Amino acid sequence: MSPGEQRRKHDNLPPDVKDYIDAAAEAGAEKAILKLYAEIGKAGVKKALLIVGAGVAALLSYLGISGHWPK
Repeated sequence: MSPGEQRRKHDNLPPDVKDYIDAAAEAGAEKAILKLYAEIGKAGVKKALLIVGAGVAALLSYLGISGHWPK
C-alpha cells in the first residue's frame, strides 16, 4: 500500500480522532527533542569536566616538578 493510499484511508477518520493523533504525535516529538537536548547537555558537561580535570592535573604536575609545591 502506497503512502498516498494510506493517507486516503485515514481521511475517513472523525476530526476528533485526527486531533488526538496529531496531539499524540506532537507530544512524542517534543519528548524526543527534550531527550536529545538532555543527552547533548550531558555530553557537554562531561567534556568540560574532563578538560578542567586535565588542566588541574597539569597544574599540579607542573607545581610538583618545578618545586613550587607548598610544603
